[in-house]
Amino acid sequence: IQRNVLHEQSALTAQLAELQARFAAREPRAEDVAAIAELKATLAARDEALRTAQERMVQLRNEMLLREENYNKHFRNGGMGERVLNAGLAAGAQSEVMDWMLKGGKDRRPTADRGGSGKAGTLPVPGSLRAPTGSFKRP
Repeated sequence: IQRNVLHEQSALTAQLAELQARFAAREPRAEDVAAIAELKATLAARDEALRTAQERMVQLRNEMLLREENYNKHFRNGGMGERVLNAGLAAGAQSEVMDWMLKGGKDRRPTADRGGSGKAGTLPVPGSLRAPTGSFKRP
């Protein structure tokens, strides 16, 4: 009886080795090959999307830095940017305005063609324009 058991055990061991060799050398199934190809394609697409997203992020970061630099360049001093106020020119302009106002504006009166007084090229006299008549309808 023990001899039969040993003989049966050796036969089973040989059969196991043969099956293991067949399993290691087997051809892949078509479904497995298709699934692997699909997974590889998905992985490649995601890698490409990740690469383009990273490139876009770098572009946006550079654009934001450029915009910030331009904004700071133009609006750093309350809109004056890199310019510095020339106090001498500003004082001269103020004195000219004050002189014009104190003289009554008779020698250099600004002109514009706005109608109202009938003369082209002069500003209308205060009070000469009449308020519109009629009612305005609200929508």
